Amino acid sequence: MRYLITLCAVLLMAASCSDDNPGSPGASPGGPGNGGSVTEINGTKIDSRTTLCGLIPDAKSGTGISGVMVGDGFNCVQTDANGVYQLVRDSRATIVFYSTPAEYEVYRSLQNGLPYFYRPINDRNPVFRQDFKLTRLAGGKETKFTLFCLADPQTSAGNVYRFVDETLPDVESTAKKNPNVYAVTLGDITDNNRKDIWTKMKEAMSNRSVAFFQTIGNHDHLNELNSSVATTYWKSIENFQNTFGPQNYSFDRGDVHIVCMDNVLHGEKAEGGRTEEFACGFYDWQYEWLKQDLAYVPKDKMVILCAHIPFRNGGAGDHSKSRYHTETLNLLAGFAEAT
Repeated sequence: MRYLITLCAVLLMAASCSDDNPGSPGASPGGPGNGGSVTEINGTKIDSRTTLCGLIPDAKSGTGISGVMVGDGFNCVQTDANGVYQLVRDSRATIVFYSTPAEYEVYRSLQNGLPYFYRPINDRNPVFRQDFKLTRLAGGKETKFTLFCLADPQTSAGNVYRFVDETLPDVESTAKKNPNVYAVTLGDITDNNRKDIWTKMKEAMSNRSVAFFQTIGNHDHLNELNSSVATTYWKSIENFQNTFGPQNYSFDRGDVHIVCMDNVLHGEKAEGGRTEEFACGFYDWQYEWLKQDLAYVPKDKMVILCAHIPFRNGGAGDHSKSRYHTETLNLLAGFAEAT
């Protein structure tokens, strides 16, 4: 095989950002809040209908990078030959992000070392411009990498110390024995969506040798004051988004496209007589985003879909067959390998 990936599953005990690096992702001069004045970027004319746009250049050469997927969580596009993206942002969108290409480094925040591939859309001017910069991997696209999958940390105030003192040292020790290590949590990062636990878990995974990506779980949606009270879906994801960014996103490593998605429909009645305050599956707009994202991925790639609720048979407690279960599996079946 021309490509090797090591996938390590780690089972655990249940129990807004800024960056001043001139080579980091960031808005260009006159970027956010420009009030609709953007008419051209790097030789690309900006369509009059565009409300979200920007430039993604190589951090060293300054040359625009083509073919980088950029999205707002509802729609996605690729940068053109000049490295420029433009789209009409969804009225519900609060974050703009890019999918890190395989040939480029995962950008990590200087403040905390966490993956920082996104920015909040923090105004409602007619046009919001957000630029990003990418640094090419010195050795080119990785032919080997290791992905650690951490299932259900589900920490409370009383046991975060065990995640810090036991789990993370074990992860870092194992990482030293493997090439190009990345990690992704698979949901239930917190026990009850309390802001103080989000802060502690972010601090725990900050400035580690391993870059930690995140997936949201049902416990990460709970109403932090009263877990028996169902809040709206949008309210239930605020803590996650404020701590780690978009809940649906993707990135590439080697010949693998990795997608992280939220399949907890918080605030909807559970199916099959279950009593949880959530159903399991994707909303229409999530499935549409996934279709668009995967449309840019070559069919000879491997795709890894990370989601908290298992797909299994689509029954009670699984990702529901009525909420894009079969459709999602059919999408994945179009690729050389999928898991």
